[in-house]
Amino acid sequence: MCLSEQIKENNNTIRNLTGEYKKIEPDCREGVRAQLERMKELCKERNSLYEKQNDLIGKKYKIEKYWNDKKSAVWRLLCPIFLWEMERESDIIKSVYMNLWRYFMGKWNQEAEKIMMERFGRDTIIALSTVKDDMPYVRYVNAYYENGAFYIITYALSNKMIHIENNSTVAIAGDWFTAHGKGVNLGYFGKKENVVIADKLKRVFAEWIDNGHNNFDDENTIILCVELIDGLLYSHGKKYEF
Repeated sequence: MCLSEQIKENNNTIRNLTGEYKKIEPDCREGVRAQLERMKELCKERNSLYEKQNDLIGKKYKIEKYWNDKKSAVWRLLCPIFLWEMERESDIIKSVYMNLWRYFMGKWNQEAEKIMMERFGRDTIIALSTVKDDMPYVRYVNAYYENGAFYIITYALSNKMIHIENNSTVAIAGDWFTAHGKGVNLGYFGKKENVVIADKLKRVFAEWIDNGHNNFDDENTIILCVELIDGLLYSHGKKYEF
């Protein structure tokens, strides 16, 4: 085949392809137009649903907030976290509410509390961990437990109290018991508001309290109270937690 014939044949093929394209083009344009209209309808319907969804979410938030506000009044009485806001003089009320909280939560019972008192309701050694700049620090301390809290005689200018002043969250570990708590400085050991717990600590720590390690004339000799937030206790293979 000569070149001219090849060119002629190619031109015929181009004309045929162009003709076929022109026949198909209108239908394609109509199809695209219909698809675009459908896409507009879908977007409009989606946007409407978005608005309804946001409205429903807003209503749900208002309902949940309402009931959470209602529940908070009772919860503040039952949850020991909120008891930290109470005055330190109300130790008896605080103890009552902490026990009520445990009762209603159903995670702590008289059996576990009895074990805690037998194990820690005396002069006992526990590990106390504090945090400074995201770094944990731990030391052993003498402690006494009652009504959901550990009590420790310490010095206000010690590292642990400096840590607690900046971050009150602490952790403790004892005889098959671990917990998180809030460290609270109850102030000078000898002040009148501490007379009840101070007398208990004198009896509990009688073996060493007057060995010269503590200066009770120094107002920096204080009582540290670790109010428990959560805990895990084991006894004879049984687990108790709150």
